[in-house]
Amino acid sequence: MSRPLPKREVQDKKRRAYCYARVSSHEQGEIGHSLAAQKATLKKYCATEDIEIVELHTEVASGGDHPMKRNNFKHILEELQRGKADLIIVVKLDRLSRCSKDINKLVEDFEKWGVTLHSITEKIDLSNAMGRFLFGLIRDLAQMEKDLISERTIASLAKKKEEGQLTGRCPWSKQVSVVNGIKMLIDSPEDIETMKMVYDLRNTMHKLAKGTTAPLQWAKVVERVVAAGRKNKNGEAVWCQTQVRSIYKQYKAMLAERALEEQKEQEPENE
Repeated sequence: MSRPLPKREVQDKKRRAYCYARVSSHEQGEIGHSLAAQKATLKKYCATEDIEIVELHTEVASGGDHPMKRNNFKHILEELQRGKADLIIVVKLDRLSRCSKDINKLVEDFEKWGVTLHSITEKIDLSNAMGRFLFGLIRDLAQMEKDLISERTIASLAKKKEEGQLTGRCPWSKQVSVVNGIKMLIDSPEDIETMKMVYDLRNTMHKLAKGTTAPLQWAKVVERVVAAGRKNKNGEAVWCQTQVRSIYKQYKAMLAERALEEQKEQEPENE
C-alpha cells in the first residue's frame, strides 16, 4: 500500500506562490525596474502559469543588505518555512540579493522547505535540471561582474590617490584645492601646525610626585589645544582625547616617513 503524498506533492493541486518585488532607492525611476512594473510582470506570469498568489510583497531596500534585514522579505521566508506556499517568484534573480553567498543560502533553505524558486527574466525554475543549470551559471556570472566592478573601483581610487585627488574624507595635514574642476589634496599648513603642537605637548615631560617624569596626560593635551583655539576638521575648537591621539599617531608616522626619505637621499652620497 503506497503512502499518501505530502500536501505539496498532491497532483492537480493549484500551485501557490509568494511573489517578491524589490528596488533600491536609485532604481525606482528606471524603466522596467520600478515596483509597479515588477508587480505587473509577477501578476501576468502567475495568471499565465495558473499560479495562485498567496501574497505579493514589495520593498525599497539595497540588494547588498542581508535578506533578513528586509522586513517584508523576512516575513515571506517565515511563511514559506511554515509551508504556506509551494513557490517563491521574483522578476529577476538579483531581486532576492546581489550577494551570491546569500542567494546560495536562500536556495538551500527553499529546498529544505520544499519550495521552488522561479525567476521570470532568466527563465529559472529550480524544479528541473535545466533551471538548476541556468541558476548556477547566472549566479556565477553575477558574482564575477560584482568582483570586476570591485576591482575597477579599487584601481580607480588607487590611481586618484596617487595623483593626489580627493577619494574620501579630507585627511589631517591636507586641504582640498579645486584644479580644473578636480578636487586635489594639498598640504594644509594650519593642520600640520596643529599636529605638531599635539605631538610636542604629548612629548612634554612633567615631574611626578616621586621625582620621576611622564608624558603630558591626554586630557591636559586636549585642554591646551582648546585653549589655543585650534580648530578641528569641522572648523570647531572642540576636541576629545580620541582626536588628539589620532593626529599624534599620524604626525609621528609623517616624521618617520620623512626620516626614511632623507636617509634614502643620503645613501648615494655615502657611497
